[in-house]
Amino acid sequence: MCTRLHITSLHLQARIADDRKAVQQADRVGLPLRVDGRPGGRTQTLTAEFIAEALTISDLFELNEVASVELLLAGY
Repeated sequence: MCTRLHITSLHLQARIADDRKAVQQADRVGLPLRVDGRPGGRTQTLTAEFIAEALTISDLFELNEVASVELLLAGY
């Protein structure tokens, strides 16, 4: 049930050009992630392959790009 609520909240986050740019640069500068839905978590450097996968998910499901990264990280 908690997973269902988490996915629903991800879907409600709008796509933002600045978030997309941040994800695209995450292999060089890292991406600040949220902890328990709040900003201020650790900065995570991502591989180019991971970034491509996150952006594909964002495009396919019209999810916010950072939310797509968080969704993928939750699955690891």
